[in-house]
This record gives sequence, structure tokens and C-alpha cells, in this order.
Amino acid sequence: SDSTDRGELTKVALKRATLVYGEAVTPGQAIVVGDTPHDVVGAHAAGIACVGVGSHHFTVDELREAGADYAIASLEEALPLRPHARVNGSSYSPSTTAAHSRRS
Repeated sequence: SDSTDRGELTKVALKRATLVYGEAVTPGQAIVVGDTPHDVVGAHAAGIACVGVGSHHFTVDELREAGADYAIASLEEALPLRPHARVNGSSYSPSTTAAHSRRS
């Protein structure tokens, strides 16, 4: 592994995405989809919005409590994506149809 710190791992992934795409990929152009509170923390440490996905280990409510920007019950649900809003100073926006999943 490149790091044991999830925030650093997420930053490394963003840098690697830049290599793959051949141009800078900003935190506002990315989204983390994770199923643990650690994924939420790692995403936010890298300045990236996070969609928490309920799993056998963590519920949608637990992921919301952990700070997930959005939470869905499973990957069978659509990801709440829509370009051009701001999260932590970066461009990102969830779909207004996912408003029921938004943390309070």
C-alpha cells in the first residue's frame, strides 16, 4: 500500500487519475464512494465529496453520522451526481433527486 492514512491514499488515487487522464484531476471532479466511516474521513481529508453506501457493517444512518455528504442504501441506487456545485471549495454537486439521502 502507498500509505496507511486513508486521506493520503485518496490523494494518491487522485494523482494517479491525473496520470491516467493526462491532465489534472481536481478534488471537485472526483467523488469517493465508500462503505465505512474511514472512507468518509479519507475523502474529506483529500477535499473530495463522499457517497456512503450502506453495507453489512455500516448503515446509511451511521455513514451520515460519520459525515458522508450523501448516503444510499446500496449501489443499486443511482449515485447523486450533478456537476458544478461547491463542496469544500471544490466543484461538485449531488442530484436534487437524492435530497432525501443528504445528511442533515
